[in-house]
Amino acid sequence: MKVFLKSWRVLLLPLIVSLTGCVATEQYLRPETSAGTYIHWQPQCPGPKNFVEFRTPAEWIVFLVGAELPNRLRPGTRLVAFFDFQALRPEPPRTSWSFFPSEEEKQERQQLIAKRKGHKIEIAWTGPFVTTVLPDGTREQVLLPLFERPFLANEMPRQYDSYWKGAVVSPNRLDSFTIIFPDMLFDGQKVPIPPVKFLLDQDTYLSTINC
Repeated sequence: MKVFLKSWRVLLLPLIVSLTGCVATEQYLRPETSAGTYIHWQPQCPGPKNFVEFRTPAEWIVFLVGAELPNRLRPGTRLVAFFDFQALRPEPPRTSWSFFPSEEEKQERQQLIAKRKGHKIEIAWTGPFVTTVLPDGTREQVLLPLFERPFLANEMPRQYDSYWKGAVVSPNRLDSFTIIFPDMLFDGQKVPIPPVKFLLDQDTYLSTINC
C-alpha cells in the first residue's frame, strides 16, 4: 500500500507543479473611449487582450482597435487596428442561427454570405496617419499601413492578416497614451472614430505550458 501511494505521489507532483505554472498575471493596455463596444479576450497564449470595436454603417463590418506592450518578439509599444468581416451576422428580424440548421436555414446563410461578398463597399480614410498623444501633451504622427490606400470590403484579407500590420507608436514602453484617428470614409460616407485612450491594467489567466 505504501508503495502504491508513493508511486501516485511521484505521478501527481509534476502535474501539480505544471498546473501551478499555468497561472499567470499579465499586464496589458486597456482601451477607453466615448463610443464603441469593449471586447475582452483572454487567450491562454500570449495573455489577455482588450479591444474596442466600432460598428460601421454595415453592421456586419467592424473596426477594432487595441494596443500591445513590448515583448520578447515585438519591441516597442504597438497600435493594433483591423477590420472584422462578420459575413454570417444575421440580418433582422433574425437574431441568431440554429445549432442544427434546417436545409432552408442553410440556404439562407449561403445566400447571405454570397450577397455580402458581392457588395463592393469601399473603405478609405481621410489620411494615413494617426496621432499619438502622451500624458505630457507631446504629439507625434504615426503612419498606419491599413490607412494608406482604399480597399473594397469584399477583397479584404482575413482579419489576422491585417492584425499584424499594426504600427509601433513608440520604441519605448508606454503605460498611458491616446490615439486620435482620421475619419473613416465608408463608401463615401464620413464615419468619425473617437479618440481611444490606453491605460495600463493587468489580469490573471491560465496559460498553456511552454507558452
